[in-house]
Parts: sequence; structure tokens; C-alpha cells
Amino acid sequence: MPEYHALSGKVPFGSMVRVAIAGFAGAALLAIGYTYAIVYIPLVYLNLLICIGFGCLVGWFVGSSARSGKVRNVTFVTVAGFISGCAALYCAWAMDIVARLGRIEGVEGVHFTLDPRIIWNYIVFVNERGFWSLRGHTPTGWELGAFWIIEALIIVGAATLVPNGMLRGRAFCEACERWIDNEHDLLRYEHGASDAVVATLAAENVAGLANIPCVHGPSGDFLRVDLACCPGCGESNYLSVKSLTSKVNKEGKVEVKEEDVVLLQRISAAQRDEVRELSARAAAAVEAEQNAAVQEDADSESPDTDTANEEPRDPVS
Repeated sequence: MPEYHALSGKVPFGSMVRVAIAGFAGAALLAIGYTYAIVYIPLVYLNLLICIGFGCLVGWFVGSSARSGKVRNVTFVTVAGFISGCAALYCAWAMDIVARLGRIEGVEGVHFTLDPRIIWNYIVFVNERGFWSLRGHTPTGWELGAFWIIEALIIVGAATLVPNGMLRGRAFCEACERWIDNEHDLLRYEHGASDAVVATLAAENVAGLANIPCVHGPSGDFLRVDLACCPGCGESNYLSVKSLTSKVNKEGKVEVKEEDVVLLQRISAAQRDEVRELSARAAAAVEAEQNAAVQEDADSESPDTDTANEEPRDPVS
């Protein structure tokens, strides 16, 4: 039976502290920019993009600190992202008091506070009166509360999912204590060959991939073979197969959907070399096809050599 990579779940204590500091510090600093942006940019649709970016950046702070600290526990990083997202939302509300009331002429004594009672009273106050309008309508009460719930779900959700995605599907070499970079797009196969590729790898017969025809070209629909190999010890080697499907959205832009078919199957160093050799042969075949096509175009565009070199004849008298 093939083996598959799984993170060890280790969380170094120093890294735990680092992730906590990065999460809370990132949440506080980004909350300042986010709050002033949505207060001074009165465009609801643009505010939605700012909201998504805010949550993603908070999650990126958590994920980056976790990776640099060699945290190998997806659950821990996901929970850290969730807590940081909640902290970011709380800080944004605290900053909203200063940013929104501080710009009103005649209002004095406005200062930053993290007191939950003051923040809650402010939320109730704003909910009764509303503080923005859309097409002449000012949402209040449950209607405004629904917008706030959506905003909270976006911020906390993005802060939770981003660090999760930064660790999930990544390989770590425990012997060298380092993350392993991926080598993308070594081989390509048609979607119809999915069962054959999966069966070949399930039998741990990597060399058998040579019996499945590869595909070439810029098509957006294919199976892609990737490698993740530790350059330090050379013993941590993993193979993945991704399914890529492209489609044109309503705006006319091409979107590519990527799904895991085989995720980080352990292979030997010899099998790793076999995959790289197959990739080199496939690349050489593509280059040969391209050179042949260029030569064929050149031959079709050049004038007939015999006709070009023929000397003009005297007219017959």
C-alpha cells in the first residue's frame, strides 16, 4: 500500500508564542487601516473588497509566522487564525469609535478604548441610527445587523481559512526540519487517463507512467504531476497529481479550478529520478515538435530553390 505524507502535528513552544504575537499584532495594526478605509471610502462595493483583503491579510500574518516557526499542526494554525480574526474584528470596532466620531465637528472626548462595555454601547447606538446609506436608504436595526454579521463572517472566515491553506498540502522533512518546495508541472496527462494514472500510482509503479501518453500545449484541462523533494537529505520525496479544469466566467475571464487527485504520495529516490527523467523526455519531445513545426513553416514560406536559381532565357524569335 502506498504511503502518504501527513504533518507531524508538532508545535514548538517558541513558535506558539510567535504565532500569537504575529496574529494579535497583525490584527491590531491592520484594523487601523481597515477602519479608516471603510470610514473615508463611502463605496459599499469597494468596502466589500477591503473587508476580504483585511481578513486575508490577518490570516497571512498567522500562516507566515507558523511556517517560519516550523509549526506542523493544521488544527493549531486554523484555531490561531480564527482567534486572530476575532481579535481583528474587535479592534476594528474599537477603532471605529475614534475614526467615525472623531471626524464629527463638535464631538469631544473621543479616545481609543478596548472596554467591551463602551464598544457595545457604541454598537447599539449606531445600530439604532445607522451610519451609511445605499441609494438613499440608511439601514438600521436588524437590517444593519445582517450586514455586520456578513462582515464578521468574511473577516473571521478569511483569517481562519488562509493559514489553513498555507499549511495544508505542504510537505515537511522531519529529518532536516525544513519545509519542502514543490516542483510543478513535470508531466501532463488527459483527464480521461485519470483512472490509469491513479491505478499505476496505487500499485507504486511510477515507471508505469511512461506507458500513459502525455499531453502538451497550453490547454487548461489536464492532469498535472508535481514533486516535493527535500534537497537536504534526498529521502523525503513525494508525488502529487492535480486535476486542472478551465472555464470562462461571466466577465469573459478564464478561471482554472484545481483539485487533488493524488496528494503527496511517498516515493523512493529512484522513483523520483524516474519521474524527472520522464519529464525531461517529455520536454525534449515538445521541443522536437516545435522545431519541426518551425522548420515546416520556414519551408512553406521560402521560394522554390530551383526556380529562384534558374537563369532567364532569351525570348524565342
